[in-house]
Amino acid sequence: MSGILGSLYSGIFMGLQMDIKDLQDLMRFLIFIPLALYVGSAINESDIDGFTLAVKMVVLFNLASSIVLLADIPGLSAMVMFIYADAKVQYDFGQIRIGIPFANPNFAALFFVFALSYFISFRKSTVFAALALCSLFLTGSRSGLISALPVLFLSYFYFIRSAFVTKLGLAIFTFFHALLFYYVAALVEASEGFSRIVELIDALRSGSIGYVETASIRFDLVNNAIAYIDRSPFFGVGPGRAYGLDVTDSQLIAWPLVYGVPCAIFIYGFFAFLFLNVVKTAKSGRLISGAVITCISFFMMLGTGDFMNNYRLFFITILFAHVMWLIAVKDFYVKNVIG
Repeated sequence: MSGILGSLYSGIFMGLQMDIKDLQDLMRFLIFIPLALYVGSAINESDIDGFTLAVKMVVLFNLASSIVLLADIPGLSAMVMFIYADAKVQYDFGQIRIGIPFANPNFAALFFVFALSYFISFRKSTVFAALALCSLFLTGSRSGLISALPVLFLSYFYFIRSAFVTKLGLAIFTFFHALLFYYVAALVEASEGFSRIVELIDALRSGSIGYVETASIRFDLVNNAIAYIDRSPFFGVGPGRAYGLDVTDSQLIAWPLVYGVPCAIFIYGFFAFLFLNVVKTAKSGRLISGAVITCISFFMMLGTGDFMNNYRLFFITILFAHVMWLIAVKDFYVKNVIG
């Protein structure tokens, strides 16, 4: 309703025309949220292991496909590229961006950030947390890597706390950890295939992130969207496809632009509730901190792309949050009923 009002308001008072595809966008939440909640309600505690296995299979499939492409295995590499011909896959010409089985490496990055957090805090697996991080790295998604930083910091905290209780152990860990990061950074900088990540690192070091070409384009899109939000903050302007307003490269900006600020706050609250409900239910500090960090990483990701406009990511987000809540419920039951 808010999107329809925004489209009417922008058409009557701002002179913006509605594209026929705008109607499809306006039905998005009316369809996606009830359907996703219905699917989620069918998943219970007995399905947690099956969900975990599915996440592991996606990670392994991504890594296997990456090995096939990077090693240029005869026959197999051609088959992978035939299947994913329409996906944005790059593994030469100076860039490595492999987001298989997703069509877009940035979309894959959101999934792998969730997977990384899931295997660190909810279904503890050092092996699959490391593999999910490798998959995230292979996407070449700078947004994904930045969004994963809170999860990585949390994992370092867990690792240091559990594995190193003596000063000598901590000193040894710090030395070899610093040495490892030094050589990994040197390897990345020397590797032509990770030029996008090197560009990001150099921009962050110099404070010139606004001069990176893709970042500059995104800033221009966001600034343009903010100007329209300022003209219609309460109703928004609708999808605005005819004027290219449906692409802002920031979901946090897209929602107030399309639906108005009040409705956008409601949507922010909906997604925040999905993760904070885990915090409310859980008794384990690991689950609570994991849910908070996952929520922070998720909203960081939304700041750099229109991810929730993709219905697959919409479902994936709700499903991850729902399974995290189921794990929190199980944890609560064990600690308060059995324990």
